[in-house]
Amino acid sequence: MNKIIQILNTRALRQAKITEKELSHPHFNIINCPAIEIIAKVNFQQDINRIISKPGNIYIFISANAVWNSLEIIKNKNSLRNIIAVGNATKAALESYGYNNILTPKTAESAAILELPIIKDKELLDIVIFSGEPYKDYLENKLLEKKHNVVSYKVYERKICLNSVQQLNRTNNIDNIIVFSRETLLALNKLISISGNFSLKKACLITIDDDIRKLAIKLGFNHNICVLSDESTNTRREQILDFTKVRDI
Repeated sequence: MNKIIQILNTRALRQAKITEKELSHPHFNIINCPAIEIIAKVNFQQDINRIISKPGNIYIFISANAVWNSLEIIKNKNSLRNIIAVGNATKAALESYGYNNILTPKTAESAAILELPIIKDKELLDIVIFSGEPYKDYLENKLLEKKHNVVSYKVYERKICLNSVQQLNRTNNIDNIIVFSRETLLALNKLISISGNFSLKKACLITIDDDIRKLAIKLGFNHNICVLSDESTNTRREQILDFTKVRDI
């Protein structure tokens, strides 16, 4: 009989619950232990509601967290048009609020946003970017170089989740660890150092980016790392089943 695979899910709590549901399988035991926590920033609520009242704006949402933490404070949500989502998870978060006709770049990269027809070769656009901290301002700088009017709101910040140290202390026999961002990996590495449970680095990581894989190896994690190649739920689950060599008999 196939064993139960113990999977440590280090995503922030709201995203962790989504991932837990998406990867549900009889042979997976998913343990949520967030390496980072998402803290909303609400000190610019009045300014945001003034900006979005302007017709013709283009709105760029960098992540699902950017969606959740901005739409919680936007009063007139129906005024948003011309919406761009980076990645399928961000698009899904927007769709959960009832938005349709969402534009998505071919890849979840800032350079791909610049190639979208709504932006490419255009001039003097009014663009609003919703992201979090830390976030590189590459996209904003490139848009400003092209003489667009850009307003950027970092509507949340990521912090290391120190509350998870105790859980890591008593977590053993983990087969795989889900790490979907560079920030999460760095936070996890620090939490492991604080907890002293270095056996966790022997677990095989599951990630979505080859740069994260390379960084994990530099940080001393197991070199056997699964890099998922598709954002769809079924494909991800199938890839993890193949990676862990777990199949129903």
